[in-house]
Amino acid sequence: MVNSGGDYPNRILMQRAEGYEVNADGKVENADFDNMLIKRGAGNMYSTVEDLYILEKAFSSNLLLTEETLGKMMTPYTTDIDMGMDVKYGYGLDIVQNDSINMIFHTGGVLGFQSMFYVFPERGIVITACANTTKLNRDWRTDFQKLVYNTISKTGYNKR
Repeated sequence: MVNSGGDYPNRILMQRAEGYEVNADGKVENADFDNMLIKRGAGNMYSTVEDLYILEKAFSSNLLLTEETLGKMMTPYTTDIDMGMDVKYGYGLDIVQNDSINMIFHTGGVLGFQSMFYVFPERGIVITACANTTKLNRDWRTDFQKLVYNTISKTGYNKR
């Protein structure tokens, strides 16, 4: 992973994206400055979809964590009430489990940026998405998660 790290306002990052927001009138404008120095790991991270995919491969191959530790991360301990009652939360990961499909995911965002990371372990599907725009509301977190889940559930795709 060479295109990921902790962001700082004065750091020069080649090909850094500008952040945008959609205002109340539906117009796109520059996102307000967001001081990354105070965010630390809870919002100052930058990455690419390619690096997020590499991260998932490191997790799924137990390169970063033991199988036992990864199992603890993917064990639902509580409900993520921000995401809905059917979404549970492990150690840093959201988890959806039912009879038809299992999904593990994490989303993130700061002013002008958002990212999503979805894994369907039994089906061998990994979806990563990064965007340099945000809306005034945060419905994208739950709307996109439901869209992905419903689409994958209906396809009947099985890992080959």
